[in-house]
Amino acid sequence: MSFIPLEHKAAGHEGAMQSVDGSLFIKPVSKQELEFYTTMQAQMQNVDDEIELGSKLFHWVPIFYGTMSPGVSEELREKNPEVSKELQDSLDSQPDSGQQYLVLENLVYGFKNPSVIDIKLGNVLYDENATEDKVERMKKVSSSTTSGSLHYRICGMRIVDSGKSLTNFEGPDMKKAARKDHNHLVFDKNFGKGLTPNSVKDALLLFFRGNNLSPKRQEIVLENTIRRLQLLYNCLLDYEIRMVSASLLMIYENDEGRWEELDNQDILINEIEIDEDSSEEYLPRALSLLRLIDFAHTKYTPGKGNDESILTGVKNLLGVIQTL
Repeated sequence: MSFIPLEHKAAGHEGAMQSVDGSLFIKPVSKQELEFYTTMQAQMQNVDDEIELGSKLFHWVPIFYGTMSPGVSEELREKNPEVSKELQDSLDSQPDSGQQYLVLENLVYGFKNPSVIDIKLGNVLYDENATEDKVERMKKVSSSTTSGSLHYRICGMRIVDSGKSLTNFEGPDMKKAARKDHNHLVFDKNFGKGLTPNSVKDALLLFFRGNNLSPKRQEIVLENTIRRLQLLYNCLLDYEIRMVSASLLMIYENDEGRWEELDNQDILINEIEIDEDSSEEYLPRALSLLRLIDFAHTKYTPGKGNDESILTGVKNLLGVIQTL
């Protein structure tokens, strides 16, 4: 299988790729993140079929398909042993030759013209494995940004360049902050770090309202986002887990054709279904979605209670979005 650089990127994901058809997201994985996904997958096998959508953590994370390692396919080994050996030797000589890659659902797959925002949750941005230098740096980042005051911070936005702007925007100068990428405007992590508790609302207003969708369609996206945040909050109350530097990824469709095709019917939470004819997973097409991502520093912590900082971040974010 071949892979290409990731499209529609809102924030980090260094080294991230996607499958050529866009359906899969591939990124380097750490041992801790892999443990999180495999533990969650094991838990999925022991749940009741009648559970309510949104009540379990796996409803809020990308679908996990497994891992892969760089290598030479069996087909090439059989067809051309000499070339395959040369390629394998080259791979083995690389410093990261043992690197595993996480294979996940690509959340923007199926969207024709998406706007994407990445919001880091929590006020603690380091775990127990961080060096003293990193601990001090992350403490400063938290105290000087909305990570400390609101327990969330916008890490990046990629929005459709609709020609609209917010004249009362109190954050960084919009023209200086935005980078043009075809018909989109991209705002990086420095933009998010410059936001204050007051101006972050304007940034969210720009994300949800600074488009050419009709007011009715904007309301559908906002109402579903609010409902998802409420469900996610209630879900997290049932988990003893620590999510250091995890993010919320929110996406919505700007393509009017898809809105018309789906008759403005957005799906609150995607449920994996099995097509009986093909035995393949089928994902209903959504016009907007919300997912938790980035679990390199996440772990289950039985007996230690809820992650209060994450819950506070979700609650504060919900409070602002309800006013948009």
